[in-house]
Amino acid sequence: MTREEYLQKVSENIRWKVAVPTVRSELENHIIDQKEAFMTQGIPEDTAENLAVREMGNPEETGHRPKHDASLFCMLSVIVAFGILMQCILFGCAGNSAISSDYPAKTVLFNIIGAGIMMAIYFLDYRLFCRHTWKIYFGYLGFSAFFSLISMPYYSLFYARSNAAYSLFIPLFAAFVYRFRGQKGLGIIKCLGLLLFQQIFFGIIFGTMSLPYFCAVIVTCLLILFLAVCRDYFGGRKKLHIILFLLFLLGLPLFFFIDFLFSGGALFGLKAFQVERLNAILHPADYAGGASYVLLMARQQMENCTFGGTATVGALGELSEAYSDYIVTCMFSYFGAGITMLLLLVFALFLSRTLQISLFQPNRFGFLASTGVVIFLFVKVAFYVLSNIGLLPASSIDMPFLSYGFFCTISNYLLVGFVLSVYRYSNA
Repeated sequence: MTREEYLQKVSENIRWKVAVPTVRSELENHIIDQKEAFMTQGIPEDTAENLAVREMGNPEETGHRPKHDASLFCMLSVIVAFGILMQCILFGCAGNSAISSDYPAKTVLFNIIGAGIMMAIYFLDYRLFCRHTWKIYFGYLGFSAFFSLISMPYYSLFYARSNAAYSLFIPLFAAFVYRFRGQKGLGIIKCLGLLLFQQIFFGIIFGTMSLPYFCAVIVTCLLILFLAVCRDYFGGRKKLHIILFLLFLLGLPLFFFIDFLFSGGALFGLKAFQVERLNAILHPADYAGGASYVLLMARQQMENCTFGGTATVGALGELSEAYSDYIVTCMFSYFGAGITMLLLLVFALFLSRTLQISLFQPNRFGFLASTGVVIFLFVKVAFYVLSNIGLLPASSIDMPFLSYGFFCTISNYLLVGFVLSVYRYSNA
């Protein structure tokens, strides 16, 4: 089947004829895009176009209505319901004046707003990022700069604000990786340069940033770039690019560790408290009264955890940060290991399903952006759980849809909405 024949069959199956020109144009761009990818592998032009058309799938199915997955909405609803329930439990059990009585109500409100934003993104065509990448990016920089000028009543909100803004860079970075495709080594250098510029820019407007959150975003962006290199989106000498990129991925953390050991993180601009927290991971007993105090509390509370729960939130639940930083630990104490592990299983299934959706996207930008978002969510969940069971110190990284906070709730809904939009328009 030729490209024109395929497009004609798809057009015939679209009921809303007003949308035919737009859909036809988008599909043709996808075919050309995939054709170029095959040609970079040495496949002749005619064969490459036939393979690209074949990968688009059944034209009758492609012309049908957008896709949706009810299981994702169901799993997300279960997670959100537990998040709201835990805020109510923490307020009722902690007896701590730092946990306001309106936190449960605010949690409900934040989730309603976030769900509305998620649905708006869900119905929005994600490919707008490709068409208007530079406009969206400059608007994002301007919004972030303005956002940084707004004063925050609490120090914790300072990190929450910068974290939320920084997380939204992930789909934008994927759009630039897609935009720089076919430029060989120069395209890779441009992507790394953009990543460096983004960090410098945020360092200027926000000042001190959360080190774990910064690492989570950087690792996600580097993995997005690595996936593009492995799939030969840039062209050129693929094997050489993979080897050099692997050396870079392995060398960067090694360089950071050497800098941390010999100069206290001076080259990476680490603050004194960040250095102390890193030392507490390596030698928790030496910082029992300081940086590792809460980490050791978490370990002790997990040791006392039972399968059925104790209907109490434990010592960590009485801290002012419990509503955001120690939700999972409090759940282990209150509900027990049985129910908490079931909820974490729902999280795992949710992330696994979104990853499956992302990895099988025919559109290269959709593949990069949605996979990057899922990787980022997985990193956040993994880091949060490890810190809550006492293996890592607590940080400003939130547990998606469980931690309290306006900024983190909205940003998580927005990112999930982006993945859902990619899936919705898989056939478009």
